[in-house]
Amino acid sequence: MKIYTSYFMAMENIIAAGIVPISIATCAPGARFGLMALAPLHRMVSMPEAQFRPLYADMLAVLDPVATVHQLEDIGAGEDVALMCYEMPGVFCHRQMVAAWLKKELRIEVLEVSPCQHWDQKRHRLNEGFEDRQR
Repeated sequence: MKIYTSYFMAMENIIAAGIVPISIATCAPGARFGLMALAPLHRMVSMPEAQFRPLYADMLAVLDPVATVHQLEDIGAGEDVALMCYEMPGVFCHRQMVAAWLKKELRIEVLEVSPCQHWDQKRHRLNEGFEDRQR
């Protein structure tokens, strides 16, 4: 299973690629699945980034990253998953903190996906041009 991050505007492309979208937002428009343990508290949503980061880091610190990945595997039934939220790529979002946490704790590389990227739907992965830019 690969783990991606993205935002709700990319959901159509993600579903078309056979990737299971999993909301990690407090409220999720149209998402069939969610992992609320990774969603920020409602009161945190409007906080400035400088206030948000330490509070969300504290939330991640009490979670077991291995158990979290197992939950993602269960929700996605072993398929690749995309952790979904509202903010566009390039704008701060807690999904970036989740990606960094998974990389630090488990050495799992999590790629951000935007709706304009091309997908290889048979192999459930991004095109080579995108992957090459990430290295």
